[in-house]
Amino acid sequence: MKRSLIGIGILAGSMLFAACSADRTGSLKGTVTLNPVVSAGEIAPTPSPADYAARQILIMEGNGIVEVMRADIDPNGYYGAILLEGVYMIDITHDGPEGTSGLPKQIQIIRGETTTLDVSVQTSGG
Repeated sequence: MKRSLIGIGILAGSMLFAACSADRTGSLKGTVTLNPVVSAGEIAPTPSPADYAARQILIMEGNGIVEVMRADIDPNGYYGAILLEGVYMIDITHDGPEGTSGLPKQIQIIRGETTTLDVSVQTSGG
């Protein structure tokens, strides 16, 4: 009986924490554009779903040191995450030597709002 009460207490505490946290969340979303660098006269290859899957959006605490989570990028370049309100540093994992415009970038998540951050990546080409 004592174990059951402890289990119920832990479960109730977890549910309360989840409910309180849900009230303090906002979202981050955006699009990743892969721009292959090609020589003059060449046609840039269309990025494949694997090209997007090879990368993730890194979400770190505002100081940029501690990783909070990673967001996968779908085959069309879209990503999204639900986060507690606060300040975060956003970056992207790289597949070799690549350039990104404006990353890492510090953003603020506000309760009940959506922050959009689009990312452009210069890739090495085909």
